[in-house]
Amino acid sequence: MPLPTEKTLKNLIISSASGDETSFHALYEHLNDPLFKYILSRTKDRDDATDIMQDVFIDLWRGLQSFSYSSDGQFYGFVFTITRRKLGKHYKNTRISQELDENTLENSYEIDIEHADNVRILTRAVSELKTSYRTVVELRYWSGLTFNKKKKLIGD
Repeated sequence: MPLPTEKTLKNLIISSASGDETSFHALYEHLNDPLFKYILSRTKDRDDATDIMQDVFIDLWRGLQSFSYSSDGQFYGFVFTITRRKLGKHYKNTRISQELDENTLENSYEIDIEHADNVRILTRAVSELKTSYRTVVELRYWSGLTFNKKKKLIGD
């Protein structure tokens, strides 16, 4: 998720919080792909994922006014908290919990046919993980986010 060289994430956030639509558009471009992949992996429906994305960015636009930047990681956590809440609202409204399966990947991403069996096996294994572990895998490998190596996890 590279940013334009003249703009740091912090500067984009501060500018967006003050109402700069150009900076918010740059934030949107920066976050769009990984967020959409994550949401799509949780909903399995492009239309639902698009609707949820729209709601996330509306809430982000509103929430930036009261957001206090301390680090890039904190900002990403803020964005994914909004995203998880929107997904929760979606699940509550539809009363259907979506799970990641082989159809999600085959219908949503370009997959080489000769690797389709591997994708099915991997998808089945990921879907059997606890929700918190599955979320980490999806954020890392489907959304392309990295781990913060400076912080320890609770219980480490």
